[in-house]
Amino acid sequence: MAAEQPQTPSGSNLRQSLRNYAVLVILVLVVQIGLVLFIIRTVIIGRQESAQNAALRALEALKEPENEPALPDKPAKLYDIKEDLLTNSADSDRNRYVKVHVQLGVTPEKVYDEVEQIEPKVIDTILGILMSRTVEEMDDPADKEVIKDEVKIALNKYLRQGEVVKVYFTAFLIQ
Repeated sequence: MAAEQPQTPSGSNLRQSLRNYAVLVILVLVVQIGLVLFIIRTVIIGRQESAQNAALRALEALKEPENEPALPDKPAKLYDIKEDLLTNSADSDRNRYVKVHVQLGVTPEKVYDEVEQIEPKVIDTILGILMSRTVEEMDDPADKEVIKDEVKIALNKYLRQGEVVKVYFTAFLIQ
């Protein structure tokens, strides 16, 4: 009996096996490269695009809407308190007086009527703020801006349909 010897593939079978193996290796490499590119695109580039989109959305939010008639810092209408307001200051050692003329920038326009209805309360509020300050607390331009902000905040507590966006002192006399 002849001992069976393992058969060695013939040359053409060996070439066919190597060719199949090479095709399989190339196919696996192509799939891996595609997977790596997909991950890079979705993870790295996707983060950059979402950051850019977030920045664009933030810029859009800051832009003025085109259909809005008045900006928050631009009044739609000016309400003029017809009379000059005259009051004493909080200085107790001497008699000092403050005389101011006030205009209120309101938005939207319908707030004008609301301010007109509560004008006595508006005048009283402004006088109360001025009477609580000494001359030294009113004579500097920066002090006047603080007073304007205080008047605006106090008056906005009374309004329901809009707000006072600017307070203007068209005359400010301290004596």
